[in-house]
Amino acid sequence: MIEKIKKTLADSCILFTAFVFILYIAGNLLVSNTITITLATATCLFICCIVLRVFHNILYVKRLHIATRIIIHYLLVLVAAYIGFAFIAKIITNSLASIIMLSTVTLVYSVFAVAIVMTWGKKKEEKNKQKEYLSIFKK
Repeated sequence: MIEKIKKTLADSCILFTAFVFILYIAGNLLVSNTITITLATATCLFICCIVLRVFHNILYVKRLHIATRIIIHYLLVLVAAYIGFAFIAKIITNSLASIIMLSTVTLVYSVFAVAIVMTWGKKKEEKNKQKEYLSIFKK
């Protein structure tokens, strides 16, 4: 249990660092001024990162089909990204910025989802090939 908590916190810290850079870059490109991250916004961002890490566990629920898991995970990530950009960074001020953010998150998520699904498919094929028994002796 302690190991799972350590892993969750470590992954959340990595996400937090990545999000700080993403928010600063997005702030400079879209708003053309730097984003001030106070202690309150940093706390909210870190909580958002912990929630995202917990959302990652939905991908390992074997009772659901992989497509269902990915769709649920995508929707949860989209909500967390919207909260991060709209409330924490205050980048989203109108509907156009919201659509741009949602489409960017969708594009990035799609690229990663396709790569992960293709990797899982290859691993499954390799696993099935290893299960087949081939006799080395001819009868």
